[in-house]
Amino acid sequence: MDRSWKLLSASLIVLMAASALHAGAKKPPKPHPLVAVVESVDATAGTVLVKEKDGTEATVATDAETVVTVDGKAATLDDLDAGMMVAVTPPTGIADKIDAKSPPPPPPLLGVVESLDATAGTVLVKLKDGTDVTVATDADTVVTVDGKAATLVDLVAGMMVVVTPSTGTADAIDAKSPPPPKPQPRPKH
Repeated sequence: MDRSWKLLSASLIVLMAASALHAGAKKPPKPHPLVAVVESVDATAGTVLVKEKDGTEATVATDAETVVTVDGKAATLDDLDAGMMVAVTPPTGIADKIDAKSPPPPPPLLGVVESLDATAGTVLVKLKDGTDVTVATDADTVVTVDGKAATLVDLVAGMMVVVTPSTGTADAIDAKSPPPPKPQPRPKH
């Protein structure tokens, strides 16, 4: 029995030492993902050309196991667009995961209606800095004047407008009528 007790004690000491060594061992650090902006996608070749912050371009290789998400939702390489920010893991070799975020929408265009060409479907808008911008519209462009549904021909020079988005064909034009002119003081006799 004494021998069994010594064997059991020795086994426990070895087990405790091994456990202590294992607890003290550090896991290798995870590599930081490659963070870059999508330049182009070749879904047929399974590659994504990206540009890093320093301007360096890199080609990201993928395979059937690569998980792609866009704005947190399952996606495919075909769903990646130029301008999206991506985090690729691992940063080299074949990507296990590509997390993409859509770029924020451009700010709206703010200005004053200069003129309207209803036939061409365009509105000339003068910005605060004096720049003239021609805004394209189509049948889907929603126009409001003073908060009420309107049409393009209801826009007149002098109206303040908010155009969204600020590039491409307008999705919406929200116009405010100019304030009425101030009454002129009567001359005193």
